[in-house]
Amino acid sequence: MLDEPLSALDARLRERLRVVIRDLQQELSITTVYVTHDQAEALAISDRVAVMHDGRVEQVGPPETIYREPATRFVAEFVGDNNLLDGEVVSTDPPRVRLGTAADTQALTVPVDSLPPTGASVTLSVRPEDVRLGDDDAPITLTATVGTVEFLGDAYRVHCAWGDRSLLVKYTGDSAPEGAVTLGISPADVSIVGGDVS
Repeated sequence: MLDEPLSALDARLRERLRVVIRDLQQELSITTVYVTHDQAEALAISDRVAVMHDGRVEQVGPPETIYREPATRFVAEFVGDNNLLDGEVVSTDPPRVRLGTAADTQALTVPVDSLPPTGASVTLSVRPEDVRLGDDDAPITLTATVGTVEFLGDAYRVHCAWGDRSLLVKYTGDSAPEGAVTLGISPADVSIVGGDVS
């Protein structure tokens, strides 16, 4: 049992030690329960992650599943950055979701793999790194306006306004984007967020 063993260390040392801990755990082949609030740490060193909220387990699974297929809205919001888009199922064959309302000029239909019945409300999840700025040829395209831009060193964290919604984009271009932009999304990068655990 390791209870936040790296919490008092600086970021660079934590990154090095989490590799050491992972290697040691694999070498000894022992089950280790590792408690942390650092999401990157949990994803990097774990075979399985349990996300808890208010004393309840929200989701248990491999790190990739927790990140790419969050089971609840809490997991989607808690683990990494995420764009959560509420919509309504308008067709199940083919499966499609309309984002926005009929009166909303930014209404959009998004294809996904499987859906609840027509008329049901759903929440779609798409990670910022899966939204491609300037991709006019993507299956799903949105016209948005760049707001705040944060420089992270290896990328820009771009806050965009699409209608009355805010979308977050991780952009790896050479310079900060500005003004009106096209955002491209692949249906393969869109997942449905499950309901809250009762």
